[in-house]
Amino acid sequence: MNHQKVIGNKSKQEIFLEVLESALKSSTEKIAQLLGYYAGKIIINERIMSYDDQLIIDALSNLNDWDLSNLTRVYNYFDVYKNNNTGATATAIYFNFDMDDLDGLMDENEITDYEIFYNVDLRMFKSALKKLISVQLLDEGALYGFADAISFLMNDLGNEICRLSEKIELKI
Repeated sequence: MNHQKVIGNKSKQEIFLEVLESALKSSTEKIAQLLGYYAGKIIINERIMSYDDQLIIDALSNLNDWDLSNLTRVYNYFDVYKNNNTGATATAIYFNFDMDDLDGLMDENEITDYEIFYNVDLRMFKSALKKLISVQLLDEGALYGFADAISFLMNDLGNEICRLSEKIELKI
């Protein structure tokens, strides 16, 4: 049996060692566990490296537990608000409001532009979501006509990481 199955220009063993090294270098235990899961699947032949796998491994290598918890927060939001296929703003996700409800609250000034622009935790959350877009775990959705215009959507890669976290019972 040939254990040196080539994936691209790299052998399976080289890819396994790269993923394992990323897991060992990870600054967070949860990310290391997810990367370790991928490394294990690669080495025991249950997983052939696909382009999506490489994107996920690269993304995980650039995340920390806080990023992972924010990805999970978005995943849980879209699990509750399933009918939202155009995206949700960071404000809607942060306060856990349906986009229609958020629009009404903004019309009634219960959530103001000031709060959207100057709430430090919300700004940090928005920043985290932009990072998740940059590592291709979230997508941008529709633009809305109020202060928090950019919306976010889950994508297949982000969904896979969240499902894997549930599967291996990772406490996030």
